[in-house]
Amino acid sequence: AYASQSGSTVRWRVSKSSGSNFGTSGSWSSDFGNTGDRFLVGDFNGDGRDDLAYTRVINANTVSVKVALSTGHSFKHDGTWRSDVGGENSQYFVGDFNGATSRREDIAYTN
Repeated sequence: AYASQSGSTVRWRVSKSSGSNFGTSGSWSSDFGNTGDRFLVGDFNGDGRDDLAYTRVINANTVSVKVALSTGHSFKHDGTWRSDVGGENSQYFVGDFNGATSRREDIAYTN
């Protein structure tokens, strides 16, 4: 996946892999994120497809996380999953940190 910008709006395009090359890219989301947001990739709902999330600084001590779930052919906005994670200088990481059998990935952050 890669992002392009038009003004402050971020648009997402995906070039699917055939196993030996990447096909022609297609638009998967026309408005998910803004300039300055930090983007993360992971399977947040455990369906086997990687999803997008972004962190947005609200103020020095408050960051929100919004998620767009992959449908296999587009990203569907799923709203704010958390509105009080970290601060403006936090770093964010994705992984299955608790080893849950659900296979949902988590977010860890520095504070």
